[in-house]
Amino acid sequence: MKTVGAPAAFTIAAYFAYKRFLFVPEPFSKPIFQRAHITNKDLSQAIPRGAFKVKVLSYNILADCYSRYFMFKYVRHGNLNFNYRSLRILQEIKDSNSDIICLQEVDHMDDFYKPQLEKLGYDLHHAYRREKDAVVVGFKRDLYEIMTKDIVDYNDLVKVYEAKTNHPNLDSRDMLCHNKAIICLLKHIETGSHLIVASSHLYWDPKYDYVKYAQTAYLLKRLALFKAKNASIAQDPAIVVCGDFNSDPSSSSISLFYDSQEFVKNAYYGRNKNKFDQWYERILADLKSDPYYATIQGKLKSSYSQYKAFKDQIPDYPADSTGLTEFEAMIDGHQPYTNYTGDYKDTLDFIFHSKHLQLQSLLEMPSVQDLTVETALPSSVFPSDHLRIEASFIYNPQERDIKIAEQIPYKL
Repeated sequence: MKTVGAPAAFTIAAYFAYKRFLFVPEPFSKPIFQRAHITNKDLSQAIPRGAFKVKVLSYNILADCYSRYFMFKYVRHGNLNFNYRSLRILQEIKDSNSDIICLQEVDHMDDFYKPQLEKLGYDLHHAYRREKDAVVVGFKRDLYEIMTKDIVDYNDLVKVYEAKTNHPNLDSRDMLCHNKAIICLLKHIETGSHLIVASSHLYWDPKYDYVKYAQTAYLLKRLALFKAKNASIAQDPAIVVCGDFNSDPSSSSISLFYDSQEFVKNAYYGRNKNKFDQWYERILADLKSDPYYATIQGKLKSSYSQYKAFKDQIPDYPADSTGLTEFEAMIDGHQPYTNYTGDYKDTLDFIFHSKHLQLQSLLEMPSVQDLTVETALPSSVFPSDHLRIEASFIYNPQERDIKIAEQIPYKL
């Protein structure tokens, strides 16, 4: 009897353990993790006449089609279930109450996110990659209206570099990664001021750093062209670029936003130095030769490069960081992570803004202790493998980056 009963008891115990593991909990059985906005106390909170506040959210929400146990073996199955995660993601966006939202890896667009976010007052515009998941720009419809939009297909780079890679080490087919971005021109209803907003998702693989470099360069070129095309509608609008760049602050891709050729070579560079350098040279030369690029060159800064200053209340950062270049100070100023999984932890998500926008506050990041209660992300508390980031600005349309007369006219 004992030899029969023990396996039976074990089977029953295993069954109930497995059932608990699969069980989908009530979505709000754990409270939403609350995070405050931090600001530099030296910043004036006074809003000049004609200016207005803008709050921006960026969030890779982890598409349901990628939320699989074999990728996150430390997560209970029930916490990966779409019915659990989606309602928590939606609640985070609702609690944020941001004016503009930029989302990545959005599936279940028509059957969940679009109708639910529209109920919260957002107008949504999106672009699918492989018809699976989308990048999204959303905005409060009582604050903004859309004037026009453009979809950036990074697969275009295959043709862009097809004739420029006459070298045995280079193959433009490396660029076939199916990533997308969407660019929208918004008009602030009350003041008539304009804002260009982009949401982007770059390729993930660290072995293909030059691909992400090319994608970033292409995004900047398309932003500059979009700005020039719409100059008759919006003269020198503010610009916000959000997304999951799958690149850390020291990377080649992020260096392009700072018009810098400084960047930290990743682990694969040494093994492929000749190939990487040839790609970098071609991509940078192509970007610099673009007739419209000069209108945005070096004019977009990472909002979270001020995280250290805001968190530690450091006045006039990076002026106190003697010896650091602007790019080095930008790297040093960032938060340590936006993505926190069992295998990988880094800052991959960014909000870039033009000088029209005075940064007022940033959403504080959870501590490592908060993130590792259940090993890593996602978890029962945090529904994605990425953390949402937010920045609040004051937009003063009178603060121009360049004189209108200096703008390069768009030619058909």
